[in-house]
Amino acid sequence: MKFYIFFFIFLTQAFLFGQDTSTKIADSLRKEKEIEYIKRFQERQKYYNEQCSNDSIKAVEDSKIENKYFIYHIAPGGDDFPAKK
Repeated sequence: MKFYIFFFIFLTQAFLFGQDTSTKIADSLRKEKEIEYIKRFQERQKYYNEQCSNDSIKAVEDSKIENKYFIYHIAPGGDDFPAKK
């Protein structure tokens, strides 16, 4: 009977200890995933900010260019194209 009690106590402790270590490992993996997620998020934010600044600079440059479109109108032909005033 002592033999069964010993194995019951031993296996119970081994099982609980095994669960505890797997929980610790899972927690450390979760922390690593969170760190990776934060790094990727910061990289995306940096890229987004760079693209926004590039787009705003491009918009300022494009606003200085004057384009003449002939939508729903007959475009001038010949040597006077594009039309000059």
